[in-house]
Amino acid sequence: MKLSNKIYDVLKWLSLVLLPAISVLYATLAPVWGLENVEPVVVTINAVGLFIGAMIGVSSNAYAKTRYDGVLNVLQNGAKKTFDLALDHPPENLENQKEAIFKIRK
Repeated sequence: MKLSNKIYDVLKWLSLVLLPAISVLYATLAPVWGLENVEPVVVTINAVGLFIGAMIGVSSNAYAKTRYDGVLNVLQNGAKKTFDLALDHPPENLENQKEAIFKIRK
């Protein structure tokens, strides 16, 4: 599953900042205001945050696996450097892309 950068950033902020803050706020203020079902509400908020975090983790892993189009190997032979390009896909696939990203391995 791939997410756009904007959706990824929003979901990350939601799961790492907003939902935990709401959970703590509710757990703190519920007894003061006499609100009921504190534990079920807090557990539900935390479960939703954890679920969102897990989903963006899956998306992040998918992005990391498909991020590069290949590897540019930098080979040092004395004073001379040579470069070797190892593509992860057939070269014809690059023709239809707007950009290509290569990992550099020294």
